[in-house]
Amino acid sequence: MLPRRARLFRICCLIVLACGGNALAQSALVVEAGSEAPAYQPVTGDAWIDRHLRDIDVYATRYPDSFVDEVSRYGEVPRDYVQALLDEQHWQAGDIYFACMLAKATAQPCRALVRAWAQASEAGWKDVLAGLQPPAGKRELRAVRASIEASYTHWARPLPD
Repeated sequence: MLPRRARLFRICCLIVLACGGNALAQSALVVEAGSEAPAYQPVTGDAWIDRHLRDIDVYATRYPDSFVDEVSRYGEVPRDYVQALLDEQHWQAGDIYFACMLAKATAQPCRALVRAWAQASEAGWKDVLAGLQPPAGKRELRAVRASIEASYTHWARPLPD
């Protein structure tokens, strides 16, 4: 039999989980992402998008299936392709998300943006955006922002500040 403190701790943990522990854990991810020195820098030219792509990268580490489902469904990309980029090509989840959602916003296949990124990843997404024909602008970035906001809603996560 467990000591009294251990039983009490177990009961408290079960109560937290029953009362939305998943939401608490997801909120903690946002705090964790903001408190770390970010190693991943997407450099899209839009600070709001960059911040959220870094957070999506953290989220995908913890919930890879949910991330892959989201990009596949709403980016209209085959699930196996997203999974291969993540697992076999070792792409950052934020880059996968941005490539596929930007592809949808520019009416191009995700593979075209993946190729463009593979050729110019040293400079960051800003140069990839400028190199697209026609170049991606504010309208396309607004569409990506809307996709990010929708994804956070689907994941029942708060948008980081």
